[in-house]
Amino acid sequence: MTPAPADASGPAEPGPADEPDALTLAWTRALAAARARGMRPGMPGGALGGRARTAAGYRAGQEVTLSGAGKDGRDPVGLADVTGSLVAQAGWTDAVAVGGVMGRWPEVVGDHVATHCVPVGFSDGTLTVRASTTAWATQLRMLVPDVRRRLDAVVGEGVVGHIEVLAPDAPSWKRGRLSVRGRGARDTYG
Repeated sequence: MTPAPADASGPAEPGPADEPDALTLAWTRALAAARARGMRPGMPGGALGGRARTAAGYRAGQEVTLSGAGKDGRDPVGLADVTGSLVAQAGWTDAVAVGGVMGRWPEVVGDHVATHCVPVGFSDGTLTVRASTTAWATQLRMLVPDVRRRLDAVVGEGVVGHIEVLAPDAPSWKRGRLSVRGRGARDTYG
């Protein structure tokens, strides 16, 4: 004898789809908590009420005004907007823009030049760049008009007024706490 097919209209075993999800559980708990506090749907004091009364104020008849649909000082603001307004109020816009360029130096001057010339500071409209060799310092001095044009396009015109190119650091010939001023070693760096 063959088994009979299962009846589709019979009771089904409870499965994971029949169990309430976390959102439904949280919603029912929030409704139960609101009812426990004596709140009912449509009662003033809800999130969309406009004018609301606190639990104590509702009994005392004192109204509390909530934020409306328009913008006001209590609305949430994004971190980028807060940071931007702080930078603008402090007068750091140029310095922050140049700091961004220092981080993106290879994009401004190209990878080949960036391997030999590194920005080391920005002060009073002057960008200071240190070259790896004297030959690269000379080369960068000739490229200053092109670099300034690229900087004007990236950070804005007039932010970088002057580009100072420094040669590589030479070793110091000073030894000890006390030293005598003089020309130092000759015949070495001619």
